[in-house]
Amino acid sequence: PGRHPGQLSGRSPYLQAVHCDGPAELIGRIAPVRIDAAARMSLSGTLLAEALPA
Repeated sequence: PGRHPGQLSGRSPYLQAVHCDGPAELIGRIAPVRIDAAARMSLSGTLLAEALPA
């Protein structure tokens, strides 16, 4: 889980911190995220539709 309610955090293949909004069911899974913005120490993005549980 991320710092904010409804936020998930993870790492990119290059070990950069990535934050996005998503369901708690994705914790512990690998999910595709489109990177929308870069901050000084992390990336933020949008969870892609194919990652959402059915």
